Amino acid sequence: MKDLFLRAWRALMSFARRHPVVAAWICGIAYEAYHVSWLRTIKLSEVAPDSAVVKLLYVVAVIIMATFLSTAFPMMVLLWRRLKLSWREPQALWIIPTLWIAAEYLQSVLFSIIIYGNWGRIGSFLTFGSPGYFLVKTPFVYLSRLGGLWILSGVCLFFVIGLAQLIWTPRNRLNVGIGLGVLIILTQLSWAFWRTPHGQEQTVALVGLATGMNVRTEDPQINISLGKLPEQSYDAIILPEYSHYFEFRPTVDAEVMSRLAKSSDTVVIDSYQDRSARPFINYVTYHRPDGSILDRQHKWFLAPGGEYLPYFLTVPLKLTGNQKIIDAYNFQKEVSGADKPEQPYRIGDVSYGALACAGVISPEIYRGMADRGATLLSNSAALDSIGLSPLYHQQTELMGVLHAVANARPFMQSARGGYIYAYDMDGQSLVRDTSFQTTTLTATVQTNDRKTLYTILGDWVAWASIAMVVGSFISLRRS
Repeated sequence: MKDLFLRAWRALMSFARRHPVVAAWICGIAYEAYHVSWLRTIKLSEVAPDSAVVKLLYVVAVIIMATFLSTAFPMMVLLWRRLKLSWREPQALWIIPTLWIAAEYLQSVLFSIIIYGNWGRIGSFLTFGSPGYFLVKTPFVYLSRLGGLWILSGVCLFFVIGLAQLIWTPRNRLNVGIGLGVLIILTQLSWAFWRTPHGQEQTVALVGLATGMNVRTEDPQINISLGKLPEQSYDAIILPEYSHYFEFRPTVDAEVMSRLAKSSDTVVIDSYQDRSARPFINYVTYHRPDGSILDRQHKWFLAPGGEYLPYFLTVPLKLTGNQKIIDAYNFQKEVSGADKPEQPYRIGDVSYGALACAGVISPEIYRGMADRGATLLSNSAALDSIGLSPLYHQQTELMGVLHAVANARPFMQSARGGYIYAYDMDGQSLVRDTSFQTTTLTATVQTNDRKTLYTILGDWVAWASIAMVVGSFISLRRS
């Protein structure tokens, strides 16, 4: 057995040396396939119950997503080989992270093109599997205030190359030490500069609903849960996506809300789906405690596969004679997107940046909210179709922590069939529930209106990395 393992290992190493780009892509596909394997838990029974075609689509979706989400791996190796550089050299400590940032950013844009559909968006929105998320629960997460997720990804690659050089190229230990020292100093400065929030203290109630539970069903659980909240006044009450709370239970709601409301300034953040026409329209809504609507915002960023079908799924379905599945999906689930992103809503001295469901997967969308003046960030989600597998929920929670730290804003989520939680601007957990059951949580958060460098400049690290790569190739070509 040992000899067999050694022979297999040598064969793999030989293949990697002869075909490094292909080997990198294969490794990347395996890596990303794990991070998107939650796709197999998605439920579309209302569209095509017990359909072999739908089951096959799950496999196809995982393969396609993993293939295109992994393009950064071969892209970086290809760029590295074209530049004719060695990872053992000291300059690799900053060149490889730069190449990775450029490749990963371009990969995210490419993937948004691949999953494009009737209501798709093109941009760096989907970042599942980014190595930057490995640093979200470490002090280095404060570097995100300088350059968002991209700088964290670069730092992660720095650690990989630095460790390799310490093991195999000890002469570079000084360079590794200097680089690490610079990162530690920048981390401390990123934390200290935005250490003190400038805003208001807010008491927020978060509502979680069990999978499949909807106020539309006349189930009183949500009212029972709200009734169990501590006897105190709340500045904001955040409900899950599609709660339809005021729409379907106005009489009872008024009674419950009147007890919880602090004043007429208390805001209840809800969402609902307008099914009066097709495609449906999803709204994020801001209410007074009596149910009157303060503001209603059409959802801009939609979940591919959950609210619209990407072309890479509709085309093979049409070619295989399964137009009925497309029609069933569009009839049951298709949602239209807004013409422009949602805007913060200000009540008093607090500006709420509330999004629904899919927004949590995109750092760029919440950065835009903070840049437009939001001092508190929230997400209302309906995750029944995802299932109870923790992989999706764990990844998106890390994304939520990143939104909080990178923009120096508290971030919280209410959900049906998902995690509910609240984090402060430093990424510290305030309250958290992962039971997938009907529950309520209370959190006291400090809002902040001071913008971070990342909030102001956005993806400047990614664009600078792309410019450096392009400049390197131009210089190489001229020489």
